[in-house]
Amino acid sequence: MPLKPGCRAVVLTLFVSAFARAETPAPSSKAVPDPVERMRQKLVIPRFDDRVDFGCDLNRPPWNTAARTTGLLELNSRQLSKVPTFVYACYDASALWLAFRCEGIDGRTAKTKASERDGRVWWDDCVEFYCSPNHSRHFFLQLAANAAGVAYDGNETNGGEWNADWQVASASDERGFTVVMRVPFDELGVRSPEPGDTWAVNFSRHGPKSGSSSWVWAYNGLHDPRQYGKLVFGGPRVKPARLKALQPWGMGTNVVKLEDAAGKLCRFIGRDENGQTILEERVSPVSDEFRLALTNDRIRSVEARIEDKGGQVLARLWSDVATPEVTPRLADWTQRLQVMDRVIPRFPANAQPRVRDQVEQGKELMAKAKRFADAPAIHSPETWHEVAAILDTLDKTLGDLSCYARTLEHFPRASFAVGFESSMRQVMIRDFPFQGWFDRQVSVSLAANEHEAFQLVVIPFDRDLKNVRVAATLSAPAGSPGDLSCSVSLVGHVDVNDDPPYESSYKGFWPDVLLSFLRTADIKAGEHVAFWIDVAAGKKTPAGRYQGQVRVTADDCEPIEIPLAVRVWDFELPDGTHLRNAFTFHENPIRNFYPGDPNKPDQQDERKDEIIRAYQDLVLDHRLGIDHLYRRHPPKLETLQRAVARGMNAFNVVFAGSGAMKQHVTDALQQFVPLIREAGLFDLAYLYGFDEIKKDKFNDAREVFEEVHRLSPGLPTMTTAQDPSFGKETGLREAVDIWVPLTSAYDVVAADELRREGKQMWWYICLVPVHPYANWFIEYPVIESRLLMGAMSHKYQVDGFLYYLINNGWERNKQVISHGPYTDWDPASCENSKKKWANGDGNLIYPGPDGPLASLRLANIRDGLEDYEYLYLLRRCVEQIGKLAPTPARREFLESARALLAVPDSVVRNLVEYTYRPENVVQWRAAMAELIVKSKALGSNEN
Repeated sequence: MPLKPGCRAVVLTLFVSAFARAETPAPSSKAVPDPVERMRQKLVIPRFDDRVDFGCDLNRPPWNTAARTTGLLELNSRQLSKVPTFVYACYDASALWLAFRCEGIDGRTAKTKASERDGRVWWDDCVEFYCSPNHSRHFFLQLAANAAGVAYDGNETNGGEWNADWQVASASDERGFTVVMRVPFDELGVRSPEPGDTWAVNFSRHGPKSGSSSWVWAYNGLHDPRQYGKLVFGGPRVKPARLKALQPWGMGTNVVKLEDAAGKLCRFIGRDENGQTILEERVSPVSDEFRLALTNDRIRSVEARIEDKGGQVLARLWSDVATPEVTPRLADWTQRLQVMDRVIPRFPANAQPRVRDQVEQGKELMAKAKRFADAPAIHSPETWHEVAAILDTLDKTLGDLSCYARTLEHFPRASFAVGFESSMRQVMIRDFPFQGWFDRQVSVSLAANEHEAFQLVVIPFDRDLKNVRVAATLSAPAGSPGDLSCSVSLVGHVDVNDDPPYESSYKGFWPDVLLSFLRTADIKAGEHVAFWIDVAAGKKTPAGRYQGQVRVTADDCEPIEIPLAVRVWDFELPDGTHLRNAFTFHENPIRNFYPGDPNKPDQQDERKDEIIRAYQDLVLDHRLGIDHLYRRHPPKLETLQRAVARGMNAFNVVFAGSGAMKQHVTDALQQFVPLIREAGLFDLAYLYGFDEIKKDKFNDAREVFEEVHRLSPGLPTMTTAQDPSFGKETGLREAVDIWVPLTSAYDVVAADELRREGKQMWWYICLVPVHPYANWFIEYPVIESRLLMGAMSHKYQVDGFLYYLINNGWERNKQVISHGPYTDWDPASCENSKKKWANGDGNLIYPGPDGPLASLRLANIRDGLEDYEYLYLLRRCVEQIGKLAPTPARREFLESARALLAVPDSVVRNLVEYTYRPENVVQWRAAMAELIVKSKALGSNEN
């Protein structure tokens, strides 16, 4: 049909696509975790053969019979976008036809600044289509257009240099704008699809007022075809789904509306936070609507599958539930109020009337919340948010009071509250309720040669506390070597930079520094001050159960004495770790912070060397190596020998830079490498270079690394080069021995291929990736540090972990940390390209008055490496018992052990879905320990 005013058509020029080459991944020996398969959107589209005019009237052919979907998610989110977008799709023998209807704004005022082809349309109100017809894991095509019909196309294979002959048209009105596309198949380098053919695709929308949205959960950005949805070519007979309306999922009645639901059914699948299915219903339509009543708030995501009566899935939609989970909080506050009611007589006499009034007010609020929660007939998103708001009010007004009540339940004479928190959670000093637990004792389990910690949290009642002190002691059984110890550190807080290059939930003081030189603090009313209690079992600690005590004192208060129970498992962890690692430790910032006594210049160098050794010991104590990725000179041989004796398992010879071969590299290869060969350290060495280079530096990398191999045969070369083919398409395959992609770019299939070739694939993090990927910025949940180094690294079978620096950003500070819990340290440690400073990136340690201070993140990194060693030991047990004659007990052991070695979904489902519940990690770790101990008996001939 003729184009209406305001509707433009653009015919683009031809460029032969290099995308026609199909990529066939090599078979993998193990299942590849797919983060989005169970959530992958799907749409079956029809074929039409009648000739029609190309235009923007969506009420005319082919659009009035095309498949239509909606439900785009907010970019980097799992929630439905607040502005509606509809995508229409169909095809004929020669082309794919797409239409986008974008509502929620006045299309007549849409931003359309880009006016030339291949301009920056993504800064305008625009739509995008991404496709990988051959299901490549890395390469894709991108077609985009703004609301004025200005087009852009890019081919990732050629770095964006691609122009295709396709059509785009647009139209605008007061309710939104429309963009239509006709994309010939031969321009994409593919044949006309047969019925059942499937492409990997994504649809997205952007705009200054509408925000950005995506058809799939774009957790890794829009340029990763591994996460795209499925576009299925259904043939001429398919009667497609035509979605008309979809609202965010929430408690109460939910509706999926189709234009015509005759002959169709909808299967609803509800899953909990671990991805486990806890609801499945197949429903028929009522007036073209499919309805789902959500009455269980454990359901955190819902998938809707539109099916024909033969069971074929015509469309699949998925997103998170928008209403919060409040049922556990309701149960918790019910119990808290019961405890408060019960212990009112134990409160100070002058406080009892006020406490009684507050408890009664709390009961009234709870009664209101339960009226909503216990009546499914009135469930709705609004009522459920109101229940959450009531619980928030209870947290704010009665949170600390309930902490004191729960302490009085166990310690009737307590003058303040004492609670416990896992080492895998940060305790915010203010502005947040304390979410830990209360008990009359605390327990810890660990192996020989292991550390495990917990936090004791002191919360005042009605007044400030002076000189709060925490001490911990352990009693060793008679005759034991006595190398079981317990240490206490005040947890220090840093005031974070308020505009980091990632989302942060709170601007203010965050806990991170372990102030090992402080065990005492003044605590103001309203504060929650944590003390880190670290239990360490030496190599000679016998297995068994040990008793100890944690004593908390404060001026003018009765001491609180809490029994401490420690279980030591009957096995020993090695020094260091079997997970190879390369964490840069830089000496210069440390020397600058400890200048020495100017009156004793002859002792300054000796003092600085002592400080450096103390820092090295801290790093080694946390199972990391003393390494440097960017060193211009080889490390000292004696330093290497000392570190290797403590468990270091890898080191860099010298940094190769990012250009041509340099003389200092040649010198190191000719002079230093023979020394480490003679010293028996060569197998731990590698040469790092070409840091995060792109393709313009690939030729240099190949030439330099080939020269390294010529000068030092057998010395592995390592790089973080950004090559998604891992050398297959770039000529680097033979030159690079150790590939190190970001965790977000790690490829299990490619890693298997490299290992079969005798090479390795490590991974790394830095300023990226950000959530939902794990990282260890100060504001990120500290459990991520532990999971990254332990459960995730093992589940994905990485060969090593690289981190660019552990003491970065010190130059922004002038002096050591000398007090707490509030410190003066500026934690902004790394600036990105947009001048935003990340907190804690590249910095895991701090300078104290007399030497190094660890961070919560570093402690969790060590705990993660210890989890890794549990996995390593258990895997060895499986190998040994698997060689023995099978018995029922051995079969049961092998089945249980293999399930734990796979890392349960309750701990890590994949790289973007993992637990924030420390108890899940503790239970998994304890189960591994039990099996390691059990394996000793099963390994004997009698069993």
